[in-house]
Order: sequence, then C-alpha cells, then structure tokens
Amino acid sequence: MPDGGHEDKGRRLRALASKPGVSYRLTKHAREEMAKDNISLLALRSMLKRCAVIMVEQSNFEETWRATGHDVDGNSITAIVVAYESIITIKVITAWKPRR
Repeated sequence: MPDGGHEDKGRRLRALASKPGVSYRLTKHAREEMAKDNISLLALRSMLKRCAVIMVEQSNFEETWRATGHDVDGNSITAIVVAYESIITIKVITAWKPRR
C-alpha cells in the first residue's frame, strides 16, 4: 500500500480539505515553520486536497495525521494535522518542505 495503509484517513482528509467553508487553525509552531520554508496557506490547502496520509499517531488526546503531497506548483509539502470532521476544521500542528 503506497500510503502505509491509511487510505481511509487520506480520503477523509482530502474530503474535509475540499469542503466549502473549511477553516484552518494554525499553531504558532506551524506558522513559524511554514514561514521558514515559504509555505503559504494557499499552497498547504492545495496539498491537503490531494494528499496521502502516511502516518497516524495519538498525541495529546488527539489523533494526528502526517499528510504529504504537492501543491499546484509541484512543491513537496508534509504536514502534521488534526482533522475535526464534525466542525469542518483542520488544525495544522506543523508543516515543512522535505529536504532531499
């Protein structure tokens, strides 16, 4: 399985990211890391609409999902998120551009 067996979570995250009116909550850490790697919220949103979830972890009483993919310009982005499907919100813990 290309995404480590987390196809359902990937499908759910892509659907949530594609919903009209979805809100994004970025942690301070996420804002700082995104600024370091010059990742805009628009680029992150674009990636999440077509991402793969490659890791699931339990952290601070929340299930975090590691999502990876590309923005519309082909830039690779990885993010750790919490999906709140019932309130149509995605909390971004951190995001970065993987180094080669």
